[in-house]
Amino acid sequence: MIIAVIGASSCSAEEADLAETVGELLAQNGATIICGGLSGVMEAVCRGAKSKSGLTVGVLPGEDSSMANPWIDIPIATGIGYARNMAVVKSAQAVIAIGGNYGTLSEMAYALKRGIPIIGLNTWSLSRNGREVDVIIRVNNAIEAVDKAVSLAKKGKGEMNPTELAQAIAKGIPSKLGEGVDIEPKPTKQYLSIYANGKLLLWLFICKGHVTVGKPTISKKGNTTSEKIMRVTGERDISIALEEIKKLYLERNS
Repeated sequence: MIIAVIGASSCSAEEADLAETVGELLAQNGATIICGGLSGVMEAVCRGAKSKSGLTVGVLPGEDSSMANPWIDIPIATGIGYARNMAVVKSAQAVIAIGGNYGTLSEMAYALKRGIPIIGLNTWSLSRNGREVDVIIRVNNAIEAVDKAVSLAKKGKGEMNPTELAQAIAKGIPSKLGEGVDIEPKPTKQYLSIYANGKLLLWLFICKGHVTVGKPTISKKGNTTSEKIMRVTGERDISIALEEIKKLYLERNS
């Protein structure tokens, strides 16, 4: 189990304390920690992990492995600068973000694009068209952050089969859109048609190994067809899919 911990190379004392505790708890849960390998949050989480005999990996932006902080067991010198942020998060099954500057924000974007869950401690919030997008799992302390990250990492991607994924998405739509929206799923053998207040909102196509979320659109020939919104390949993608569905509903009812 690999958990990425991300945050700024220069952080507050409070953030450093949080990161160190997160590192200790992750090590006690048997997780390998991967981070950017430098100072600040990265150094604090590694220090905490090593105090409990945990394993730490640092993906460094430069070519000199000696630049890693003293608590890194496995330094990986890349020489690719901030592009190494992608490798940090995509190597993990879950991400814990503590504080952070723009580099942390880029790592969060890479994780979200890949469908890797992010647990946030005093970190960035995201919005689209003036509305907050709650794709980051907010927690209040290090214990909650580690419990959630470990739980999600153990579940892993693809635990649910495509039919179960489609059913889980359909089940989550009513609470995501709120009271007063009548949601009716109409199943066929290969897809679910989702109606909102009697109007077709989207389709959930059950494919081999994944679910495709598609919205109705009109082709050049004037026929109703589907435009892909996203592919859902595992349980951790469901919250992102629900956000996209909420966005589609609001656009069509604005």
